[in-house]
Amino acid sequence: MNALLRSVLCVMRRIAEVTLFLMMCLTMLDVAGRYFFNFPVLGSVELTELLMVGVIFSGIALSSAAKGHITVDLVAMALHGRTRWLQRVLGDLISFGIIALLAVVSWGKAAEIADYGDKTAVLLLPIAPVAYFMAIMLSVTTLYHLLQLLHTIFKEANHD
Repeated sequence: MNALLRSVLCVMRRIAEVTLFLMMCLTMLDVAGRYFFNFPVLGSVELTELLMVGVIFSGIALSSAAKGHITVDLVAMALHGRTRWLQRVLGDLISFGIIALLAVVSWGKAAEIADYGDKTAVLLLPIAPVAYFMAIMLSVTTLYHLLQLLHTIFKEANHD
């Protein structure tokens, strides 16, 4: 299971890296084209927005896996034993619930976008693949949070 999780995280890291690199190249070409040749990249704002989806939504999962979210441990520092474990379970349960809700809503929104055939304003690129990508990334993040919750419940309960 750990090998599968590491593979999924590696893929997400590559998605984030590639999309960030493409955003950088696009911005460089747009600025150079605009100032040196008076010919900016057509639809560069739209392309940047679409590429940001790759960085942001793969980054959410990577941040979750690295436990890189902001936390405040004022109360947790005073807790010990079973109470500390219960606080971790509650935190993991809330995180799982919120991200699961976001994933469910995003699948519905992606289907709605696909049904309407929404496209970007300038380049007329379909938005549905990007919306489905968002839903997939949120679903993978949901699975990660579920695994984290189960780990906290079953593994950490034996250690406290």
